[in-house]
Amino acid sequence: MTGSLAEHRRLILAAEMITALKQDAEDPEYQVEITAWDSVAGDGIDARE
Repeated sequence: MTGSLAEHRRLILAAEMITALKQDAEDPEYQVEITAWDSVAGDGIDARE
């Protein structure tokens, strides 16, 4: 019983995460923010000389 409850919770969490990611993918403001962060993430701060 405990295992099936844990599995049920895991499935609900996965479904909620998928829904949130789909909403983010369709949100133009979020996409602008992601683009800005992508440029920061790729600024070479961790580049080796």
